Amino acid sequence: GHPKSAYYPVAIGELLLAKKDFEGAMRSFETAIERNPGADVAYRGLLRAYGAQGKLKEAADHIRTLIMDQPKHGYLWYLSAQVQEQLRNMNTARDHYKKAVDLDPSNYLASNNLAWILVWHDERPELALDLAQKAHEGMGNQPNVADTLAWVQVERGKFQAALDLLSVPEVEAALKDEVHYQYHRVRALEGLGRNDDARVWLDKAEKTFAGLEKPDEKLGKGIESARSRIK
Repeated sequence: GHPKSAYYPVAIGELLLAKKDFEGAMRSFETAIERNPGADVAYRGLLRAYGAQGKLKEAADHIRTLIMDQPKHGYLWYLSAQVQEQLRNMNTARDHYKKAVDLDPSNYLASNNLAWILVWHDERPELALDLAQKAHEGMGNQPNVADTLAWVQVERGKFQAALDLLSVPEVEAALKDEVHYQYHRVRALEGLGRNDDARVWLDKAEKTFAGLEKPDEKLGKGIESARSRIK
């Protein structure tokens, strides 16, 4: 069919998703995929329908079967990586993001997410640097992308470079209430010897962290350890 033929079932899928008719939404997105296997927006909709029902394992299985049919479809690897990340399967997520980036180097979100796993979970900032820079060049000051590169720079001891990225007005405006951003800012300021400024952000980070439902253990330890240094 004509590529546009996926447009209507996708629109209907979105409508049904908004109405919480998940089965109907999934049928519509699947129809769209049958009509145009290149319609990335339909795969994304399908995943959102699974996610809204809390069916992450089923989503992972479904995506695996789609990838078996289209192993060179980079966007499917990217979506698979996102599901694996939500399932906390970081090694699988890393491998799938890498596959997505290899198949489509212009998928800057995949580059960013791969860089994040490499720098935060694997603690390999030098490996993450190139990916984070490419994502930042490709997406400008998209807040999460700037934040990833900033953390890479903190881990490399390039504190001013990190603070410059975190201080961009649109980045700060978007992320100032996010605990990761607050903690990254603490570490950049501390690295520059600006403990009074760091303390202000550390107070915020502690408060935000305390209100989280599913806190990141590593982040909690980082905040505690910063508190012991920044009296």
